Amino acid sequence: MVQVEPNRTAIGIELRCAEKWRDYPYMDVVAKELLNLGFNVYVFDLEYGLRINGINNIVGQSLRTVMQYIANMDLMICPDSGLMHIAGALDVPMLAIVAPTDFATRLQSYNNVVGVDFDCKDYPCWYNPCKGQNSYQPCLSQIKPKIIVNKVREVVQI
Repeated sequence: MVQVEPNRTAIGIELRCAEKWRDYPYMDVVAKELLNLGFNVYVFDLEYGLRINGINNIVGQSLRTVMQYIANMDLMICPDSGLMHIAGALDVPMLAIVAPTDFATRLQSYNNVVGVDFDCKDYPCWYNPCKGQNSYQPCLSQIKPKIIVNKVREVVQI
């Protein structure tokens, strides 16, 4: 059985998606800031994780192990990805950073999901990304890490 540190809020962060154009470009900065606030931060990634002292990297684990970790998180922060849907299916509170796909459509069947607001005249643009398949989207790049950190504070009520 997977264990997380008791008596400390566990925040899970999915570092990236399978498709870079749906990634949030500042996930590493968010992880550092949350760690500095005293959260127990778990980073989920297939290959690398983050090389930051104090971060718990869940790298290259089986789907079963990843699901066990997610089930123990107090909050998951996810881009539009597979782990986002696993967290939703497990009813784990989630902060979803979803763009350029439509938040309401992608997450309508899950409870405990909060989205991040941003301003884009073309949202949702679905699979017709503004800058191509290999770069971050302008709509995601405009969401500064402080916005995510403040939203986390709201959700976990600190």
